[in-house]
Amino acid sequence: MDDLDKLQLPLLVIQGSADPFGTMQHARLIQERAGRTLLIVELPASGHNPHMDAELVTLGALARFLRGMENGRSDNGRQKRKDSANLAKF
Repeated sequence: MDDLDKLQLPLLVIQGSADPFGTMQHARLIQERAGRTLLIVELPASGHNPHMDAELVTLGALARFLRGMENGRSDNGRQKRKDSANLAKF
């Protein structure tokens, strides 16, 4: 976690609320330490494999994130800033 501030690309963090190996606290730690635009997606009914547990929602979140990057903006429409972060619940 100490090297998160060195990342140069925007981050998408997808966290299942039923994940036995990770929690939203992990996502928040990434948010606190990352030095880039960040979108956190919490999937309430998903476990450790959101791409399998909630495939369509995961793909939708990924598409939304990529559209934001393509448009040069963060998820909520603001210009990308080093300290901007969003939390989405599906």
